[in-house]
Amino acid sequence: MEKESFIYKPCSGRAGFEAIPVKPLKHVFRAISEGKVDGVAVVVRTPYAVVFKFKEDEIDVFPSGRMLLKTASSEAAARETIENLMSRIG
Repeated sequence: MEKESFIYKPCSGRAGFEAIPVKPLKHVFRAISEGKVDGVAVVVRTPYAVVFKFKEDEIDVFPSGRMLLKTASSEAAARETIENLMSRIG
């Protein structure tokens, strides 16, 4: 399977980073929302966003696959977390 590509940007107005998929990744939202990803604990689930914990990070995921990593301290940390998460989704 092709490795998914993301663009990383600092969140505006707060700490953390945004991971924006180059192509929409609806399967990511669906897998997390349905509890099919090992190591993910869903905190809040709505049709518009899912807030979840993954390791030490709190992350919001949206139907397009865009994610907000609220606790990422750097782009490198955000990238490492997303790569680890995506390896579990497949």
